[in-house]
Amino acid sequence: MSMDEGSVVASLRDQHDEVQRTLDRVAELHGPAREDLFLQARRLLAAHEGLVRLLLATDDGAGPSLAAEVAAAEELDHESGDFDEALDRVRAAVRRRSRLLPALLDGAGDLSEEDCIRVAAAVRLGRNEGDAYLGNSYTDMLAAAEEHLSQPAPELAQHPD
Repeated sequence: MSMDEGSVVASLRDQHDEVQRTLDRVAELHGPAREDLFLQARRLLAAHEGLVRLLLATDDGAGPSLAAEVAAAEELDHESGDFDEALDRVRAAVRRRSRLLPALLDGAGDLSEEDCIRVAAAVRLGRNEGDAYLGNSYTDMLAAAEEHLSQPAPELAQHPD
């Protein structure tokens, strides 16, 4: 099983689009629903970023600023104007990151069967399918996602799509 570069870019773009849609919805909500959806957006983003880091074996420089923006938003009251501003910065960072994907993947070539399984596992992980706990903070989620996705492929394949 092998994915060509176009399939990988499409898969990663789909994940980014899902993160972006979720963050956009966070901006529209209030109260506990807003907090819950922000947690979901962070989980989706952590699974996606963990996958990108593993597949590309690189941190392109967008990651730290994105992680810092998410961490800053986590610390704020979700009903405050400061949170709204921080959320806007997170959304902008995610959009910037999305535009970088084709350049990052240029020349990455086909993925191995194990990496294809990781792509599917990252999607499931971001959607909270399975029993992997990622933590509460974005930093914890990202570290746990990277650890989970770096497991040997047979362990990742326990929960087929």
